[in-house]
Amino acid sequence: MKNSPLRLLPLVLGLATAAHAQVFLIDFGPNATTSTGWNNLTGASSTSVSISLVASDGSATTAQLITSVSPNHFTNAGTTSATTTAFGAFPSTAVGDFLASSNTSTVLTITGLDPSRSYSFEFFASRSGGPGTRTTDYTLTNGGRTASALTSLDAGDNISNTSIISSFTPSTEGQIVLTLTRGAGNTVGFTYLNAMTITTSPVPEPASFAGLAGLGALGFVATRRRRS
Repeated sequence: MKNSPLRLLPLVLGLATAAHAQVFLIDFGPNATTSTGWNNLTGASSTSVSISLVASDGSATTAQLITSVSPNHFTNAGTTSATTTAFGAFPSTAVGDFLASSNTSTVLTITGLDPSRSYSFEFFASRSGGPGTRTTDYTLTNGGRTASALTSLDAGDNISNTSIISSFTPSTEGQIVLTLTRGAGNTVGFTYLNAMTITTSPVPEPASFAGLAGLGALGFVATRRRRS
């Protein structure tokens, strides 16, 4: 009985749920993160910027990230030594610079996503430079397919806090729109985003599904024989 279908089932289930998760690592600002799998988004003020995203293993993908045309600027001015300390998934080059905007809202559009999967976002923002509240609201929309999702983060002298939106589904065209707006009590008039990760939900391997089907059939036969 040591090779029974019931004993093998947890192993196949584990393979099915662990396969094909994908991560995007994105650094906003002039200090490029050269580690494998990082995407660097920078550019001139008041221009739209578009990049093709690579996965965290360095492989090419169909995803793209596009910024709106607004008074955006990418800068490392005013950051503190604390914000150049790596933590979690973010190296020092990713947390020490940022995208800032004085516009009412800044729109980042991610295209080329898989509409059958969900995506989790983690945001990091930090800015020094005197008193004031620097809260930014991060809102995700997907063309009305599901309700929008919102989270907030105060960038003021932040050295370790992130904010997360989990399991958000793209539009049927494979698009998620991220909008940055000033949060409640924002007294400086700017929004901020230093770095962001996007993690997809895993997709089971076809071979794992086949294994599950086979084990299910064997289990049914074995049960039926015991009942005969």
